[in-house]
Amino acid sequence: GGAHLVLGIDVDDTHIDSEVFETPNVEVFIRPSTHEDVANRIRALREEYPGPLFMILDGDHKKDNVMMELQIFTRLLAFGDYLIVEDSNVNGHPVNPEWGPGPWEAVTEFLAANRDAYDRDLQRELRFGFTQAPIGFLVRTESDDPVRDPLHLAGPTLSNDTYASCEEGRCVL
Repeated sequence: GGAHLVLGIDVDDTHIDSEVFETPNVEVFIRPSTHEDVANRIRALREEYPGPLFMILDGDHKKDNVMMELQIFTRLLAFGDYLIVEDSNVNGHPVNPEWGPGPWEAVTEFLAANRDAYDRDLQRELRFGFTQAPIGFLVRTESDDPVRDPLHLAGPTLSNDTYASCEEGRCVL
């Protein structure tokens, strides 16, 4: 294929093998995923590397954070781009019932408010009979509808913990 780049985003580089930083076509960005610098870098990379984008959300699995990621990254994804939301099986879907609201709840609420944003890829989701990402295999549609925030539609706002995780409060919404 054509030119490609892997962009890794993490809040902490202490668990990343040092060889990763020397690997061609791999860039590591040490920031919270919801930081405005991340969105700006993805926008720049979209211009530098035109073509399909494959994104995996596998960081902070609290519902508020995943909801923010969905709102931010949906605006950056184009028709046909692929998004996987990992670990939506926690909070009793079917594992770790004590987890609390997480990716499953974020995805279902986001998709309820943004019905035309994604198509679920059930063929890939069900391919091996079990996945860590139920309801999390998503393909961006051609929808031009604005991304709606289900948290604001329902009344509550994002928690202070979510905003505290953003460096200097500079989160993109």
